[in-house]
Amino acid sequence: MAKRSGIGIGLDIGSSAVRAVEVAGHGGHDEVVRFAQVGLPVGAVVEGGIRDPATVTTALKRLWSEGGFKRREVVLGVSSQRAMVRQIEVPQMNAGEMRSALRYQIGELLPIPVDQAVFDFAVLGPGDAGTDGGATTKLLVVAAQQDIVTDAIAVVKKAGLR
Repeated sequence: MAKRSGIGIGLDIGSSAVRAVEVAGHGGHDEVVRFAQVGLPVGAVVEGGIRDPATVTTALKRLWSEGGFKRREVVLGVSSQRAMVRQIEVPQMNAGEMRSALRYQIGELLPIPVDQAVFDFAVLGPGDAGTDGGATTKLLVVAAQQDIVTDAIAVVKKAGLR
């Protein structure tokens, strides 16, 4: 979660409801401070895709009002068959080379053209020795079809969140 003064708000736009949880860090442990959800009508969100942006925006505004959330910064979760998270190993290289190399591998991981995907990665640490004996790096790769991400961000912004 993105944190500011030890507080973060996670947001989920699901097929049946929008949900938010506020977590605060207290002396080495995290505590759920607030949780709320507002139901969505059938068809507003289908398989992670927002089909009715106006309805979802209204639900998010209601969620913030009824849930008592003060902060407007959120970490947005994306859940869809057009999104994936994978752990992979790649030959050891710098971050710029890694991003470039991953662009080609994304096409193998997602059943969509790479120019329609957004992705990011986190280095998990050193990997096992490669088949050629060279050093590798373990990565956590997140990729999704661009439209589901941009549609979700647009709805969040229309609701006055960041």
